[in-house]
Amino acid sequence: MNLVDKLQNACSIIKDAKNVLLVSHVSPDADALASLGAMTEIIRSFGADVYSYADRKPSGAAYNFIPRLEEVSGQAPDDLLAFDVILILDCGSISRTGLEARLRTLLKAEKEGRILKRPYLIEFDHHQAQESYTDLEIRQPEKASTTEIIYHFLTANNLEINKVVADCILIGLMTDTGHFLHANSSR
Repeated sequence: MNLVDKLQNACSIIKDAKNVLLVSHVSPDADALASLGAMTEIIRSFGADVYSYADRKPSGAAYNFIPRLEEVSGQAPDDLLAFDVILILDCGSISRTGLEARLRTLLKAEKEGRILKRPYLIEFDHHQAQESYTDLEIRQPEKASTTEIIYHFLTANNLEINKVVADCILIGLMTDTGHFLHANSSR
């Protein structure tokens, strides 16, 4: 499946969901938090409920400029089975989600037939792959930030880019490229 097909498939799956869990990496940086903010805005526009989670979310004012930051919880949800989709953003590996044991338990329970249905797992990431554990992986290590992948998700699906989403995309790009000074910056 090519990238556009993957991005369109992800959109279709997310649009069909009623409850979506967004997860970013432990001790999230600005790209991770901006990715959560952008996807919260996008998924809410689809009419779904969103729970946004990042273990060890930073406290203080350092990231207060990031839209939807106040909606990111440092408290993991009680029941992962309450979600139709779990969208993992900017994590690099399952161990960085803060939910590794619980996600592995879900995957094992499904494999052993102990549960009939589990949330569909999607990953958007710009880091090198550590292991494959999701149902749909959209990984582009050549991209500067996860928010850049979110931009391609929007354009591949002809979705509107409002001010909140645009701000989030720019924040992720600027911080992960050192304000466009690092070698990962592109034209």
